[in-house]
Amino acid sequence: MARILVVDDEAEIRELIRRVLMIEGHEVDMAAHGAAALAALAVRPYDLVICNVRMPVMDGPTLYAHILDRDPVQASRFLFCTGDILSVDVGSFLLAADRPVLMKPFTVAGLRETVRALLNGPSASAGRQRREHPAQEPYAASRFPA
Repeated sequence: MARILVVDDEAEIRELIRRVLMIEGHEVDMAAHGAAALAALAVRPYDLVICNVRMPVMDGPTLYAHILDRDPVQASRFLFCTGDILSVDVGSFLLAADRPVLMKPFTVAGLRETVRALLNGPSASAGRQRREHPAQEPYAASRFPA
């Protein structure tokens, strides 16, 4: 069982991720923005932080910068989640951070597979999720595509 922090400003997304991961046997905490996540991370470490990129109060890149400065090991446990890969600033951030990315909208199977791969360490399954049909999108990228 892993301890996971889900950071997303959309309550429905947070709750969906929480439910899926709890069914998988994980302990899940939630935060509505980066400032709340920063407070949670000050109290306890997490095996994985699933973090949206664009949020009010404190966005994902700002949260990540704080954690990277304070605790590089914890920063290495980030999985970013975004539906905005076309904007230059988000794309630049994701390339620079070099962390896994879960594209929104994601599938429950894609979420499960990505989390399992990250928690079980580097493996071939940490890359893009297998698709039975090429049109089955979105995918979970092990790193943001260049």
